[in-house]
Amino acid sequence: MELKVSHAEATEVLGMLSHLGAKHLPAEAQLYYADGKLNVDSAGNIVSMDASGHWDAVARVPISFIVGVGKKLPTTDPIVFKIVDSRFYIGQSSSECVLQSSAETEISVPLDASISTILKIHFEETPDRIDKAGLRQTVDVALQKANKHVNQAAECLKVLGIRPEDLAEFVKENIKNQKA
Repeated sequence: MELKVSHAEATEVLGMLSHLGAKHLPAEAQLYYADGKLNVDSAGNIVSMDASGHWDAVARVPISFIVGVGKKLPTTDPIVFKIVDSRFYIGQSSSECVLQSSAETEISVPLDASISTILKIHFEETPDRIDKAGLRQTVDVALQKANKHVNQAAECLKVLGIRPEDLAEFVKENIKNQKA
């Protein structure tokens, strides 16, 4: 699978992602080709580039790789985007990727989403949908942060007989009941 994108187009589009920075985006992006465009979908936040070539799957790629290469693109024109042996290449730079048959964009996450927004996804979506949407690492990080906060709060409340598991259940129910 290989697509060619003009240097000017790649610079403009990937530059937008680079300005946002990887920390404001979910951990993975889905790249797919449709209607003559290479689409980069980061949890429903999509940027597109005019492209030509052959690309018949969806590649899940670390957003940090795309943002990093977007800051220092190859000088060739056009720039080649390709997948070889489960590696995604932009020019000569590459990263591991996961191929899937279709994009899973039904799970949308706002840029710089709060921990509670991400945890709500964890409580409402199946693990498979979270994985296919490229949100596994983002959800795992939010869970780690939430557990840290719950344990800190439980330590303060232990004099009242509040156990960490009681507090965790309270947080879970509170997040599940929050309005979108």
